[in-house]
Amino acid sequence: MEKLVKVLHKSTFHSDLQRNTVWAMSNLVRGKPTPDWDHIKLGILAFVQVLKIPQFDEAVIDALWGISWSSGIINSFFPY
Repeated sequence: MEKLVKVLHKSTFHSDLQRNTVWAMSNLVRGKPTPDWDHIKLGILAFVQVLKIPQFDEAVIDALWGISWSSGIINSFFPY
């Protein structure tokens, strides 16, 4: 996940690389077995950064899916 976050920050906005990176990250956080908490935190922070660029619809959609899947995983780490 760390390397994908670095790629995301280095890629130019509105690029195919950025869109594909966000897509890959969203799929990683929904994967089985459950990713480590540190990877999920990195993913959530990156997804929030993508949400700040609303012109890039496909990446925003993937970021929202990533946040959604991450929130389900968070409940398994911190049951209430």
